[in-house]
Amino acid sequence: MNDYELAKTYETVNLYRRGGAAKIELNRPETRNAWNTQFSVDLLAALRETGDDPRVRAVLVTGAGKAFSSGADLRENLADRTEGGVPDVYGRLTQRYHPIIMGIREMPKPVVAAVHGAAAGIGLSLALACDLVVAAESAFFLLAFVNIGLVPDGGSSVLVPSRIGFARAAELSLLGERLPAAKALEWGLINRVWPDEEFPARADELVARLAAGPTRSYAGNKRQLNKWLYDQMAAQLELEARIQQEAAGSADFMEGVIAFSEKRRPTSPAPDPAPPSRRQISPNRRSPASPRPGTMKPRSFSRSSRAAVTTRTGMGPSPGKAASRRAMPSGAASRLTPVTAPAPRSISMRNTVSRVPPVASMGSSTKTARPARSAGSRLA
Repeated sequence: MNDYELAKTYETVNLYRRGGAAKIELNRPETRNAWNTQFSVDLLAALRETGDDPRVRAVLVTGAGKAFSSGADLRENLADRTEGGVPDVYGRLTQRYHPIIMGIREMPKPVVAAVHGAAAGIGLSLALACDLVVAAESAFFLLAFVNIGLVPDGGSSVLVPSRIGFARAAELSLLGERLPAAKALEWGLINRVWPDEEFPARADELVARLAAGPTRSYAGNKRQLNKWLYDQMAAQLELEARIQQEAAGSADFMEGVIAFSEKRRPTSPAPDPAPPSRRQISPNRRSPASPRPGTMKPRSFSRSSRAAVTTRTGMGPSPGKAASRRAMPSGAASRLTPVTAPAPRSISMRNTVSRVPPVASMGSSTKTARPARSAGSRLA
């Protein structure tokens, strides 16, 4: 790794040092650096070590092998279950992933993400949590969550729109399509793009420049940006985790994971039962025309009293309304059948884990999970 020296080896992460610069290398190349439990533990430890070391003045995060990070390792993420049998994504996010994202934002030193290959799912969140994002020309960025029926997490619901605005953030999150590096630069999602053959050296030059710069100034810059853009980051991470836990119990997610393991596009399952709308009448509520037991019945006006009301207000029933009122039998409104919501159905996902291949991450099969297109395809 050029003239970097290996400072520490973790099971899934390598930490290198060169002067005031540190390089954290994600080291699960066989999975394109997909996130499992050990990976999150090692990455957090490496970030804390570089953050606490006064000799480190700037940090570079990159990936070994063919990708920066392809997202979450689905096989392991599905193994942890709640009491209801649903994958415990809330626990994984809050205990493992959120400390990493917050640790980068709160580190009083500049952190640069050097992206080659895929930055997908939580891998994209990791890159965007850094202060600067540089990429090789062949790199691409992907909010892959929707492709398996999930929602953005790891802070990407804040990190993406804060960089490119609502319209483009909605496009990335709802359509789940690859964004090539050149387009990501044009949109303002990332900072620099270099040719693949120049990329490693140019990234090293950038972090060396930052390491030689005014560290206190950089720290003050981060505090200002955090206050303005990410002051509610912790609350948004909590919201993401709760919504993600809801999504993990849906039929869309179950079908998305099965389709992912079978390398096909997911089909549309039957919609999950929705709560009754305000216009629907609950079984425990009565029609407005049907009084509660023991209460006075609605007053019926005589023909003469209705004429008096009409004379005073100048408002009377139209002939059409009067005809329809006469046509409706007495008490018909009270016999209307209440509209009830369908009973919720339970979803079992206990057999899902065995169908996911040993190496599975959200970004690793996106190419086969949708219609064939070139890697650089764009929306019209």
